[in-house]
Amino acid sequence: MALPTRTAISVDSPSTLGTSQDRGYQFTDILADTGMDERTFTIFDVAGDNAIQFTDGMKFESWEYDNENNLRVTVENGATVQIANFADFSWYLADYEDGAQIDDITVLLDEFEGEGFQVDGTELVDLDPDPDPEDGKEIYLTGGSDRVNPEQEDEEFRTTDDNDTIYAPLGRADFGPMANTLDSGDRLDGGGGRNELWADVIVEQAGVGGTTRPIAFSSDKVQEMYFTADISDLDDFSAADQVVTVRGRNLYDWDHIESHYSDADLTVRGLTTNKSDGGTTSLPDMTVAMNHTSGRTVDTGSQLVVGEFGKLGDSDEYYNDYINGQFDASSMKVLFEQNYLVPDIDLGVGGVTFKIMNQDAHDDTVGDPDTGALNLDGVYVFRMEFEVDGNRYNLADYIEEDPNGVGDEFQTERELVDHIRDVALPALK
Repeated sequence: MALPTRTAISVDSPSTLGTSQDRGYQFTDILADTGMDERTFTIFDVAGDNAIQFTDGMKFESWEYDNENNLRVTVENGATVQIANFADFSWYLADYEDGAQIDDITVLLDEFEGEGFQVDGTELVDLDPDPDPEDGKEIYLTGGSDRVNPEQEDEEFRTTDDNDTIYAPLGRADFGPMANTLDSGDRLDGGGGRNELWADVIVEQAGVGGTTRPIAFSSDKVQEMYFTADISDLDDFSAADQVVTVRGRNLYDWDHIESHYSDADLTVRGLTTNKSDGGTTSLPDMTVAMNHTSGRTVDTGSQLVVGEFGKLGDSDEYYNDYINGQFDASSMKVLFEQNYLVPDIDLGVGGVTFKIMNQDAHDDTVGDPDTGALNLDGVYVFRMEFEVDGNRYNLADYIEEDPNGVGDEFQTERELVDHIRDVALPALK
């Protein structure tokens, strides 16, 4: 059969189409013009050999057909086209000279259940595919060696294709001491979706005698991890008691690790960028976050250190965390295995973000029409450190504040940023 001449439906086309000649009507992007959104076209098959062609890139908002064999198609942001006796037409996707003919248009359209679709090459694709996975289930770890995965027979520990959340609160074994429910025997597989782990952690005991060890669990497809490090013994202010260590060597697919409202220090050591499918996560796609710290600072400030495992020392300069039996602000230390901090792309100009705020000052001034929120009123910056090429710098040494004052030199973030740019950074050069 000779293929009919193609006629694109345009703003100049009559509302009723159909002739005694073989005709191929094209649905092109002209139909999606905003000036066509009030137009309705009706096509009749008169000659018996008329054809309809969906051109590549065409997007359709909806479709429906009735018992009278009439098909109504609405183009996305454009016109509406009604095809009478649509089963009598020949149907083509994209360039029908390539022979991409559709045997039964209803079979193809039924796949989309009346939702939007688009012509992509010689296929129809859903304009509104399955939405992002919905919130999945909540799973709670126990004091034993937990196995959490999609194939788990115990439904309580079976992950789903949606966004699951795994909780690991502190627990107590019978009448024993408090202990982690996230421990070195746990094996976590989040399955599909984007999954989270929320864990309250204290120092893991290795056995009798008070010896400790890192929490060495393993995980696949748990992309976000939130650790709240806590003090395990308020009567023993030893440095070892405050530093909770997590071994990161067997944590795959993660892209967000956070110390979340921790009172104790958190160290995550031995991290890699490995993914469970054999690939790697790019460094720009990874986030290390420190969300609040304990609120009582004695001598040293809170620290966030990201570096290479084995390159940072354990000297008192960095870990003077208990002073005279009192809390210091908690810190976070994230250490990667060697060769995993090498950028795989040109990252351009890097940066360090510090978030500082006096919550009370914010609450007292956020509605003031004259001053606005004075988020830094009452804040004294004792330490603001970053490390470049193994050299550690403390911007606080160059910020002009009175250590015995009330912290009112810089009352807004803009004032502090301007001072750092104009005074502190030039002093570092």
